This record gives sequence, C-alpha cells and structure tokens, in this order.
Amino acid sequence: PGRSGREPGYFLNTFSLGSYPELVRMRERWAPRIGAWPAGVLAAVRVLHTAGPVQAGLGGRQRPMWQLFVGNCSYRGLGLAPVRRHDLADGMLDVRVVPGGRWSRSRLFAAAVTSVVGRSPVHSTARLRRLRISDIPEGTHLAFDGEVAEAPRELLIDKQHEALTVYRPLDRHTS
Repeated sequence: PGRSGREPGYFLNTFSLGSYPELVRMRERWAPRIGAWPAGVLAAVRVLHTAGPVQAGLGGRQRPMWQLFVGNCSYRGLGLAPVRRHDLADGMLDVRVVPGGRWSRSRLFAAAVTSVVGRSPVHSTARLRRLRISDIPEGTHLAFDGEVAEAPRELLIDKQHEALTVYRPLDRHTS
C-alpha cells in the first residue's frame, strides 16, 4: 500500500499477512550462523510459540489466520510460499491461507517440519482475480516483495490480465 494506506501500492512477487513476515525475519538473522533449514525450523518454533493468528475479514467473513500468502500469478509447487511460476501475465492471484483454529499451531508446525504443508488440511489454496481483506487489527504488519510495512485497516489486492510487460533477450535459435 501507499504511505497513507489510501493510494495504490504494488507488489511484483509476493504479499503476506500473519506470522510469515516475522518467521522470515528470524530465519534470515539466524541462517548465516546455523544454515537456512535449521534456522527456518527454529524460527517456526519461536514464532508459533509466541505469536497468535491475525483476525481479519477475508472474502467478507471474519476469520483467524496464521498466514495469508498472495502470489502475483499462479505459482507451481506445494507449500506455504512456493517459489516457481511460469506465467507472469495470467491475471490470477495465487492465494494460500493457513487458518487459525483448534490445534492449527501444532498441525502447521508438524506439516512445515515434515515438508507436507501442501498436502495438509491446515493449508488451503485458491486462484482469484481479486481479494479484499478487511478489519485488519491496528499494528498488524504485512510483507510484500521482501519489505515489511504496517497494514492499513482494509485493502484490495487485484490483478489485471497481461498488465505486466516482460522484456528478455531473444533466444539465439529463434532469430
């Protein structure tokens, strides 16, 4: 979002709300000393032990969420924050939600440690053209493209089909 939360803001790759921004911050701080995977596990333990789910309106319904991930275009692969996409102009948002509920903290940790998050019932996905998030508690932070900012009370994430022009060198075999 823009500085005041009223003007448009943009993200190129990913947006998240919930525990993920804090988990990434801790993992990046610890990874140089102990390695990325152990740092990720320890960060998950710490965040899931100390944090609580964010209560916000999603699609017109109030719900607690441990994490909301929105990818610009459809991503490939499973998990909370997949890393590959083949089309930057498909007009879709890749939305992944980990709801906050009974035993969700333990199930989320077990799924993350065993790398089965994508097949876990604690994780849901959708492909949408727009997503409205409302009633975001004051003081909540969001992350977009590696930046962290305070979230506005409400925001609309939308996507225009083929709005991004991508330039790349020609393949030598096609010229």
